[in-house]
Amino acid sequence: MHRKSITTAAVFMLLTVYILLGLSYQSPGVTVCEITSASVPAQLDGYKIVHITDFHSGLYNVSAADVVKVTAEQHPDIICLTGDIVDGRTQDYEPVEELISGLSKIAPIYAVHGNNEYYDPSITVKMGEIFRRYGVQSIDGKTTNIFFDDTALTISGIADAGEASASLEREALALKYSLGREGYSIILYHRANEFDKVASSGYDLVLSGHLHGGIIRLPFLGGVLSPDGDYFPKYSGGLYQSGGTFLVSNRGSGNNHFMPRFYNQPEVVLVVLRTVEAEELPPGKR
Repeated sequence: MHRKSITTAAVFMLLTVYILLGLSYQSPGVTVCEITSASVPAQLDGYKIVHITDFHSGLYNVSAADVVKVTAEQHPDIICLTGDIVDGRTQDYEPVEELISGLSKIAPIYAVHGNNEYYDPSITVKMGEIFRRYGVQSIDGKTTNIFFDDTALTISGIADAGEASASLEREALALKYSLGREGYSIILYHRANEFDKVASSGYDLVLSGHLHGGIIRLPFLGGVLSPDGDYFPKYSGGLYQSGGTFLVSNRGSGNNHFMPRFYNQPEVVLVVLRTVEAEELPPGKR
């Protein structure tokens, strides 16, 4: 009986430690994703992109200052925002403005709207005002180029107006070729769960969020629950590849759910582009 009590106490202690550790990382950290591909031009080797998404007005004690600090430490060439920077239910713009103001002092910013920016028209208007005030380039439905000698970094964006559009693939494809420049192509779109549709358009890199890392993450299983109520959502968080297209599914720098993150630290993602000669790649990666 005594031995059984000791075993029960040990199991209880281990479970308590496991739970406390899972809840201990609630401040944003940085995740580094190096993308090595023959699609990366030599001029972009080492190019650094900070990807931020799902800030949700800093709900549940997420600090804009912390996100800005983590971003500044990465010394990015550009910053990409993929939506839900504001929380549509609270419509609290003070932390949003603090975030955008701080980020604008670090590097040029490119942004698209997520579904929370479309809760009602006034949110879209207000976010547009904040973006213009701090020089953020809003690329909803647009494509822009950053030129490097004889090549370009092409950045496209699609707004998330609430549900994935049936014409998402056609829209992504049209944007990709709207400027007709050869180079490395990136698209910003909020919903990582729509990666399969976007990947068919042939982009080199897709930056997305929305799934919050699955809120609760378990070893070997990944994300458990999406904000939409789906269990074990596909592409819940991390780096994925389909053919020649990579997806960075950002777990988000904030939270919009009363349930605390579990083994799912809020993140700022640093994407580093690396070039490689095609002959150096193994079969299936070219």
